[in-house]
Amino acid sequence: MLVDKNYKTFKGMHAGGLVYINGKLHVPDTRKGKKVIYVFSLDKIKKIPKNKKSLFYNYKYVLQEERSYKVSIKPSFMSYDYDKNKVLIGEFNKCSNKHTDSLKCTLNKNNRLSWYTIGKENKKLASCAPYFSEMQGAVSFKDPVSSQHFLFTTSSYGIKNESHLHITNISSAECYTDGSGMTNYRELSYPPGLEDMHVSKDSKNVWMLTEFGPNEGSKNNRVVFTVKTEKLVSLSPLK
Repeated sequence: MLVDKNYKTFKGMHAGGLVYINGKLHVPDTRKGKKVIYVFSLDKIKKIPKNKKSLFYNYKYVLQEERSYKVSIKPSFMSYDYDKNKVLIGEFNKCSNKHTDSLKCTLNKNNRLSWYTIGKENKKLASCAPYFSEMQGAVSFKDPVSSQHFLFTTSSYGIKNESHLHITNISSAECYTDGSGMTNYRELSYPPGLEDMHVSKDSKNVWMLTEFGPNEGSKNNRVVFTVKTEKLVSLSPLK
């Protein structure tokens, strides 16, 4: 269980993704107005004495906050780009309950992404926008076959609608601020609730997961799956 520096719980917090790098766990706080990432050292897990478990909701172990830092946008999700040696964060912005590529949804300035270097995160970050609405996850990586850099983003439109994976080539730049990031992409359909993604360090596999299961009224189970990046980037020319 994650706790703050005073061993208090993060009440009402939704952890919108995780980044693990160099023994540290970075966890975004998606609560309104926070824009904070908490950092935990995984070599400092502590076992709770039996007579104290009730104070920690009967968890056996806790992980205490080591430090935190602010970011420029609401961190709804995050991932790590090994090639750039940077963290990628993005902001969820709701536009519609079903997929739409209308200008109203796609050219909204709140469809934002940002990259930063750990240790320099408190500098003013470039806000990259607009991208897609309803973004739930993103990864960026260099394709080992073509040597081009790609950005993958997922958009989820509720429990009854298919999700979409958007594939964008960002070989020449990591940040678009004029909408040009929306002019050259491929769109693939996936089951409802597609969320966070992870790219393996060798960039050969993309890991994805869905959020809706039987308890949420979905016929689909929560699933974690992987797809080879070479299959995704070579399906057809970007439109």
